[in-house]
Amino acid sequence: LVMSLVAVETSSLRTVRTLRVLRVLRPLRLLKTYKGVRVLVEGLLQSVHTLVVVSTIGTLFYVGFGIWFVNLLKGQLWHCSLDPSGRLMPKLETREDCAALGGEWVNTDSNFDNLGAALVSLLHISTG
Repeated sequence: LVMSLVAVETSSLRTVRTLRVLRVLRPLRLLKTYKGVRVLVEGLLQSVHTLVVVSTIGTLFYVGFGIWFVNLLKGQLWHCSLDPSGRLMPKLETREDCAALGGEWVNTDSNFDNLGAALVSLLHISTG
């Protein structure tokens, strides 16, 4: 008896949850009553294709430049923690030189060692 009551409650809860999901569609009633809202929504829906095309082209440019910069700068931005600018101790050129003086060989936050880091660095550079 208890199991059958639980089964009835869960099926009725599913029905109620399904009806609650339909509440999301309420704002669509505005489209019937307000012509300005209808024009706005139609314009937005028509522009989706153009926005996707422009976003795809922009993404391809970012990926192209990211691959190019990875090829040019992979591993070139590592430096010794004792001389981050590279001007104070010109003899620190390798990891071994840095470790011999007690420093640590670190990479910059924005680097081009892989495509993911390159894309993040390019986004950072392009947005300021």
